[in-house]
Amino acid sequence: MDGFEATKVIRNMTNKQKASVPVVAVTANMLKDIIKSFVRSGMNDYVLKPYNEREIFGIVEKYFRKTKNSVPVLVNNNYNKAKHKRISGGDRKFMTETAEIFVRTAPVSFNLMLDALADRDWQKMAKEAHKLKFSIDFFGMKQSAELLSQIETVIAGDRKIITLKKLSANFGLTLEACIKQLKDEFLN
Repeated sequence: MDGFEATKVIRNMTNKQKASVPVVAVTANMLKDIIKSFVRSGMNDYVLKPYNEREIFGIVEKYFRKTKNSVPVLVNNNYNKAKHKRISGGDRKFMTETAEIFVRTAPVSFNLMLDALADRDWQKMAKEAHKLKFSIDFFGMKQSAELLSQIETVIAGDRKIITLKKLSANFGLTLEACIKQLKDEFLN
């Protein structure tokens, strides 16, 4: 059984707590299609080989935090329904329409951002990241917003490809989670 099959088994578990356990791929492959396949299969993140202890601890820290009782709790990138409702004036129809537009357009912008990264077209990548920022803020997606800010900072700075690939992949995972939440809330 490979990681994709294992993830499918985990995500199909009837126990919701077990089905939502973070799954992290360990890979030497940085191809855009492979990273996208991690997201589509339900994985939460990935670590590139060769990896070091700090990276592993960073991933664990990213997805778990200690509670008062020292029990690990999954940290979700929940969309902020209260903010969405407040900005929408409580209009459920408008909330549904904006969710539908985001679900349809955000993946397109993200894919354009990934294409720009692959082409090293920094201006286009920054443009697509900036376009996403408004929508991300509209839905109160703090983790996604933070990742986009980091991406913009790296584009404006040293443009390290490996850093941009990791940040983009992580953003893709948070975006996918938010899209799922919006679909579950408004479109199903």
